[in-house]
Amino acid sequence: MRWAVMLLLVARLAAVDYLGEAEALRLAFPEADGFTALTLTPSPEQVRTVLGRARSTARAKAGTTWVATRAGAAVGTGYTDHVIGRTEYITWLCAVGHDGRIRRMEVLSYREPIGGEVAGRRWLEEFTGVGPDDDLRRGRPITNLAGATLSVDAMTERARFLLDWHAVVVAPEVARRWPTAVTAPEAPWEEAIPVGTASFRLRIAPGGPNAAAVAQAAREAAVRGNAVLNQWEATSELARLNAAGGGQPSPELTRLLTAVDGWHRLTTGTFDPTVGPLIEALAAGQTADPALIGWTRVRHGAERVDLEPGMRIDLGGVMKGWILDAAYEAAAPLLAPGQTLHLDFGHSSQRTAGGPVTITISHPAEPGKPLQDVVLTPGQALGMAHARGRTFRHHGVDRSHLIDPRTGASADLNRAAVVLAPSAALADALDTALCLLPVAEALAVAQRAGAEALVWDASGQHTTPGWPGRPRP
Repeated sequence: MRWAVMLLLVARLAAVDYLGEAEALRLAFPEADGFTALTLTPSPEQVRTVLGRARSTARAKAGTTWVATRAGAAVGTGYTDHVIGRTEYITWLCAVGHDGRIRRMEVLSYREPIGGEVAGRRWLEEFTGVGPDDDLRRGRPITNLAGATLSVDAMTERARFLLDWHAVVVAPEVARRWPTAVTAPEAPWEEAIPVGTASFRLRIAPGGPNAAAVAQAAREAAVRGNAVLNQWEATSELARLNAAGGGQPSPELTRLLTAVDGWHRLTTGTFDPTVGPLIEALAAGQTADPALIGWTRVRHGAERVDLEPGMRIDLGGVMKGWILDAAYEAAAPLLAPGQTLHLDFGHSSQRTAGGPVTITISHPAEPGKPLQDVVLTPGQALGMAHARGRTFRHHGVDRSHLIDPRTGASADLNRAAVVLAPSAALADALDTALCLLPVAEALAVAQRAGAEALVWDASGQHTTPGWPGRPRP
């Protein structure tokens, strides 16, 4: 009896809730403006046809059938379902497009003590595009997952059943009630937008006649931002200002320098764009001149910026985010209803518009190991920083390029931070500072900024109360 109770407790402790039903439906059908529950009673002939086609022995109980619509036309159908993996129910969503093929699968709740790998995004995406006439089974083409074979078999068989159920029972009724279907969305528009010698990725899904104009607006905003902020190009405004020791700033540079004032105060001085000479001196085994460091030494306003001799402003820490924000502001108003825009600058700076985008966060010490999924809501931005991202040798010891300008100390190499914020520039400013501050203070700073954060140190993960990440198995 004692062992039975212990096994029950282990199973309950292992249960993980990943998504709510409404969130999963919105991820599957971002273009939909409504979801209608559909209840059907199949004929005996329909039941015999489905069972004969599906050949599924998976034990399950049906959830709710949802018809996703836009402007009164059918977009697709979502099935929330409960299938038994080993001994417990897996609650999941199977979203079927209007073409009768799987559009997306999501695990909502997993209750088994083992086998949770079936909630992994990479495995679930193996089902995308599969239709009722395809040979769907473990190994053909669905990968088996060691330790999760029973869950793999159960979900694969049940997916095959739902595809046949949809084709035989549901699709005819959807076509009768919603006779005008939304045509299949165009393929996403994807391109790399150059920024100096680097680039960021732009993705518009679905694509459409407006996609070229959306991309062009983002491209032009990036060119303007690079011309102002790229200090490594001698012709940029910032490079010329640093070389001259000051000058009259453009309105865009004035806005950014004013924002830096706020970020510097918010982070108690850990975000400081004058820290460059200190990093270079330490990397060269030298001592930096303290007169060259300190944001409060920079005098700036709408008419004039003045730098003390030898000082320079390095905005590389927020340049990616600032340019993404400019691209977002230029491109987002041009999106059509139902379109999602995702801007991704090297994974360390991201922002989305129009619809949600799921971002997978990897373990900082093991880049190939997925750790969490985070859903970026429209308008939201994500910034990531890792103390091991760039290092240098100093007296035989590896040190991080993330330097506290107040003390000259490097961030601990075990530190990393991910920030969700209303703008990409704010997320970039915070993620660096959060790697330098004590964990409790770092989380408090994020909350004061209206952001959510995940901070790593040698003891593990620490988050703000509202951090929305979902753990990966």
